[in-house]
Amino acid sequence: MREKTASVEIHHYNFDGGFHQTEGSDPRELSFKRAGQNTIEQDTRRNGTITVHRHIELSRDGKTMTVTANGTTGGGQKYTNDIRVYKKK
Repeated sequence: MREKTASVEIHHYNFDGGFHQTEGSDPRELSFKRAGQNTIEQDTRRNGTITVHRHIELSRDGKTMTVTANGTTGGGQKYTNDIRVYKKK
């Protein structure tokens, strides 16, 4: 039986607005910048083209994080307003 090997991804979270190369099986560049006290803007760039933009917002009480994404999937399908809400237990 063949053993599965784990894939490792390393993302560098530098909040300087510049693009930084990821390391691992899915190479891309990530950019992070603070847009406010509880807000982050994040872009993903592949082959020189921005493919995803995320607006990440943490509620004032720190219990809810909302991520709104717009972009293009790896298969070329465009999407807008992909909203995901995460609640702290």
